[in-house]
Formats: sequence, C-alpha cells, structure tokens
Amino acid sequence: MSMIKEVEFQDEYFELMCVSVTLDGDSPRTYCKAMCTSDSDKWHESIKKELKSMAEMEVWEENEVFPNQHILGTCWVFTVKHNSKGDAIQHKARIVVQGHCQIKGKEFEETFALTPTFTSLCCPFATASKLHWEVQTFDVTTAYLHSGLEEYIYVRPPQGLATGHNKVLQLKKALYILKQAR
Repeated sequence: MSMIKEVEFQDEYFELMCVSVTLDGDSPRTYCKAMCTSDSDKWHESIKKELKSMAEMEVWEENEVFPNQHILGTCWVFTVKHNSKGDAIQHKARIVVQGHCQIKGKEFEETFALTPTFTSLCCPFATASKLHWEVQTFDVTTAYLHSGLEEYIYVRPPQGLATGHNKVLQLKKALYILKQAR
C-alpha cells in the first residue's frame, strides 16, 4: 500500500517548480526572460498561439474580483522542442495553474487519472516490431482544454494577457496542473 503525502508550496517557489519539470537548458524560466532573449519573437508567437487556442476553446471568461475570493496563480512554462540532431524545431509556451493551492471540497473533489502500466505500453510496440509496422508519434494540441469544469475556479491572468482592471479569469475548462486536468 502506498501513501501519498500532500505538500503545501509557497507561491514564491511556484514559478521555479513550473520550470524544474522541463530540465531544458535553453528554455527561459520566466515570462520576462522569454521576452528578453534573442528568441523573443518566437516566444511571443508561441504565447499568441497558446492564447488563441484558449480563446477558441473558451477556456475562461473575465470576472470581477469579489471579497474573500480564492484566486489561484498562473505562470508560463516555456519549452524548446528539438529534432534528433539537437536542433531547435519548436518553441512552445503553456499556461499552468497553481493546482497545488486548490481547496479540496470547494475547487475539486476526488480525482482519478487512468495511467498505463509499463506492460500496456510495451504491448503495442512489441506488436509493431513483430509485424514490421512503422510507429509514429503525434501531439494532441490543447488536450487538457477539452475537459469542462463543474467547480468555480478563479485564476490570476498570466503575464502578457491584457485584462480589465481588477479582473480575474473564471475557468470554464481545465488547465495544466489543475487537479481536474489529470
């Protein structure tokens, strides 16, 4: 039997946590650093693409801030995708939410994510190898954004997103790192 220990993180470490998962040396760690690099035009285009996807999928709507409202933070995670030769082929920007700050019973209930076992991953590859099939990979863009939310979840707008004064975003669909996005 395994036990899962819930850990509370302080807000000032959130952006560092977001970046630590990539272990990518040429990806900026913050929005400001992305906008100050020689690749700032590529990062800007990637951000525009992400925000356009969010708008098309109607992920959030702007709302007024009200007293005692629980608001989760957001940050950008930047990743450079490389080809087999190590050349940069894509700059990707994602908005992630401080899901570790969600309040159980208010912003989420029990969550469950079906995860494949090692054996279930090996079976299709073994079959493909035996039958000499070509294996291809693909990326489902905005995969998490297809999941609707039942709870009221409010987030601070990410850097670079122009919103009205004293506005927050009410999520209508799950974003990366939310408990519901697993």
